[in-house]
Amino acid sequence: MRHIHFFWLIFLALALSSSVQAKTGSSAKDPGVLPVPQEWHYQTGSFSIDSKTVLILGSKTIHSTDTAVDLLKHALQSELKISIPIRQTLPTEQKAIVLMKADSPNGRDWLKHHKLSFRPGMTPEGYLLQIDPQQITVIGKTDQGLFYGVTTLVQLIRGSNNDILQAIQILDWPTLKFRGISDDMARGQVPTLTEMKKIIRFCASYKMNTYMPYMEDLFPSKKYPSIGKNRGRLTPREVRELQDYAQKYFVRVIPIFELLGHCENILIQPKFEHLAEFPGAASLSTTNPETYTFLGNIIREQTSLWKSPYFHAGLDESWDVGKGNSKPFVERYNTAVVHADH
Repeated sequence: MRHIHFFWLIFLALALSSSVQAKTGSSAKDPGVLPVPQEWHYQTGSFSIDSKTVLILGSKTIHSTDTAVDLLKHALQSELKISIPIRQTLPTEQKAIVLMKADSPNGRDWLKHHKLSFRPGMTPEGYLLQIDPQQITVIGKTDQGLFYGVTTLVQLIRGSNNDILQAIQILDWPTLKFRGISDDMARGQVPTLTEMKKIIRFCASYKMNTYMPYMEDLFPSKKYPSIGKNRGRLTPREVRELQDYAQKYFVRVIPIFELLGHCENILIQPKFEHLAEFPGAASLSTTNPETYTFLGNIIREQTSLWKSPYFHAGLDESWDVGKGNSKPFVERYNTAVVHADH
């Protein structure tokens, strides 16, 4: 059932993150990009990418080592088997793929010349992609917007049957602030750091900006070193490396800490069994003050390791609440009140 929820979450994130507002030109069909762009306008002609094409970094703040540039270079090599040179100056007659920032001199000049602009309501993650017979132009409001523009271009390249791309103008920005997936890594299938990085790249390839690893006892703790021992818990180094890697792909890592139910791997340890709702329970006791000392220590320790200003409080499947220590309170106030107080 959890796997079904996982894939529905992916589907909803992709489906809801954009709403089509306009589609004009020679065809009304969508351009085959996920999430579906906000606006697209098909135009006349096409652009053929070949070995004579050059990649132009049209803004001083765009560098050859940027993730967006690496993504595009890799796509050209893997999909079209070509490697194109990188230059800093704008082309005259030569075919080119041009990356620019909207607030750069070249970006402002290009937008003015083409009588285009970014919409007032566009988020910093917005971008403009235009494919003409002579040039492909990607302009982002920010580094993240540029990355998403390149991501769309890469999808178009991978979706083409050859090196020819239909002329099109795409104006896009996300509708939702948080777009991503949760990853249940606490049921024995603990991913390696390499696998978690692969998930980060998957998220970024569909413009998802949130990755939430769900942890019951797999987090590092200096105060409680027995938690997650021999279970594949993350190390502080892995936590830092994961976040640094995700940042390159504009993905925010929001940890999910289980704070009520599903604590059996902790509560089974003799030193923590007094925190259980009853002996052998999977839920913490909501009536034991030591429960909140324990949770406070965990939260303080973990939030010092994670860069995100958020963490997800996991409170699901707390079936044991009301069947042990908290039974008198549940009978008096009801289960909802006890959970809300917790």
